[in-house]
Amino acid sequence: MSEPIQARVVSPTKVLYDGEAEMLACRTEVGEIAFYAHHVPLVGALDVCKLRVVQANGSEEAFAVLGGFVECRDSKVTVVSDVAIPVGEVSRDVLESERAKAVIDEEAINQGDSGDLNRETLSSVKRMERDKRWIDLLEEVVS
Repeated sequence: MSEPIQARVVSPTKVLYDGEAEMLACRTEVGEIAFYAHHVPLVGALDVCKLRVVQANGSEEAFAVLGGFVECRDSKVTVVSDVAIPVGEVSRDVLESERAKAVIDEEAINQGDSGDLNRETLSSVKRMERDKRWIDLLEEVVS
């Protein structure tokens, strides 16, 4: 068994995980990454991903994460996300609710689209792409 890390996954409403782990794996905006003890310090922006916390006994806790930030320092890994849902709590109802929000957002973006390619339009397109990846992740988790 390798030396453990201290892992913490938090959302605005609660702490989802706080304890020792062998590894924490997630996807940042530049690619997949796994944190073990003595990892180099890092602060990164999270992409939409299934975040995994592997405990020393081999059990795993997973979370559907809609972006956020990850910080690693001194064998402590902290994930902060506006939306993080334990995979076991993702149901068809959650999926349909998130899908409805994404459709409403897309309709609002399309209504305000003047056809000009500007910073606001590009930001809206990125948000729609992120929403699509989020829905795809939730569909994968529910299946």
